[in-house]
Amino acid sequence: MGLHGIKNIVDFIDGSNTFSSREQAISEFGAGIRRFGFEHYIISSLKTCGTAAQPLIIATNWPEEWKARYLSQRYVLHDPVAQWAVLRSRPFEWEVARRASSFSKTVHRLNGEAREHGLVDGAVIPYVGSRHVISVSSRHKIDFSPRTELGLVMMTAYLNMALDRLGCDGKAPLTNREREVLHWAASGKTAWETSEILSIAEGTVQNHLCNIRRKMEVTTTTQAVAHAILSGDIRP
Repeated sequence: MGLHGIKNIVDFIDGSNTFSSREQAISEFGAGIRRFGFEHYIISSLKTCGTAAQPLIIATNWPEEWKARYLSQRYVLHDPVAQWAVLRSRPFEWEVARRASSFSKTVHRLNGEAREHGLVDGAVIPYVGSRHVISVSSRHKIDFSPRTELGLVMMTAYLNMALDRLGCDGKAPLTNREREVLHWAASGKTAWETSEILSIAEGTVQNHLCNIRRKMEVTTTTQAVAHAILSGDIRP
């Protein structure tokens, strides 16, 4: 990564604080990874295996035909890259996950079809403490050098912060206090019990829960808890 590459990263970092929408943040990220030789990305909230893929996809520029195929065939249940993304906290190359996976006809078909659609090789950049997992891909064998890894990690970190600020799904993000309140609701605590734990008024807890339901566009606190666990806002 030469001086030009460093400048691109610095420009992205500088701009990340002024992005006005998640679309702008993701678009700038897409432009940035192209300078490292990657054409495609998928940003997801993939936190558990065995979950349908569609609700977890935040943004992707995958070819539409491949996206439709991946979802219709439920390839996420077999994809070694997706399974590693759940378990790993450090960046890794697709090929490492593929080599470590058990061979099956479905995995062989998945990898072959991905290549046919221009997703030949890639890397995954998890971000500890965030809801997002980001996978980037290229139509060529990638050079995942330490410098490339560093550049992607830095861009991913600032993209995650921008998405957290903007609300990854276009909705307003939860505040730290709202996450606390929802955490205790998920633990089975009543509004009064939560108010005692957090040393705030019971009415304040109720207001927080009302705001949470409004932000998540749900009608019950139980639905809000389920949504927050799926998105990674709180841990079960």
